[in-house]
Amino acid sequence: MTAPDPAADPYDYHVDLREKAAGTGSSAAGDLDLLARLTADPERTNPVSVLQLGLGALQLRDPGRLPTVAAVVDWIERTGDEQGRLAYRFPMPHTFPLDPPWYSSLAQGEAGELLRSGGRGSRPRRL
Repeated sequence: MTAPDPAADPYDYHVDLREKAAGTGSSAAGDLDLLARLTADPERTNPVSVLQLGLGALQLRDPGRLPTVAAVVDWIERTGDEQGRLAYRFPMPHTFPLDPPWYSSLAQGEAGELLRSGGRGSRPRRL
């Protein structure tokens, strides 16, 4: 089986994240409720969790999920720092300490992918 060509499918992502959105229920309202909970405390928000919700909603290819994608794009635009980076605002206890703000390459890459595939012009395209 060959991998899908991302150039042929602008909504494709190398990781299937549909369950991140589909697991919230059968409606975009469930997605938006989850997004509100994930972003309620900016000091505790995990950018990867937010971005994967948006990517999962986009991968579902359900026009009813476009409000979720748009809301995550809005969050990216509001939350990015002056260099466009999405910071973690909590410390990460690790093998070495990471004091806030710290940046995850996964978060930056997923944000770029969501903007590339679904949020061109800051708004999702029609599916």
